[in-house]
Amino acid sequence: MPSESWAQIHRQQREAPTTGWHHTTPRVPNPVCPDHCSGRHVRDAVLQCPHCAGIGYEIVGHEYLWTESHYFWEVRPVNGSSPPRAGQCDFACRDCGETLRRR
Repeated sequence: MPSESWAQIHRQQREAPTTGWHHTTPRVPNPVCPDHCSGRHVRDAVLQCPHCAGIGYEIVGHEYLWTESHYFWEVRPVNGSSPPRAGQCDFACRDCGETLRRR
């Protein structure tokens, strides 16, 4: 029979249970391929004109070098579109000026 009362047992500091493996992805303000990329890429979407159906940009995911299945994203110009500006969110069609939509 234990010499401690239930109140003493419940008052004791308990160790946190181990939940398993944990990895923290470091913060990289401006990741670039190949410095921070594992070499795996995924084409997530394209930015296409709803009027003339021209594709101006593609959105490419780069898998982080140190964390599998975690990606940073890049907007790549295609078909002669101009390179995107830093932080640019709206893209216009190079042919007709219509706002491109994600497809």
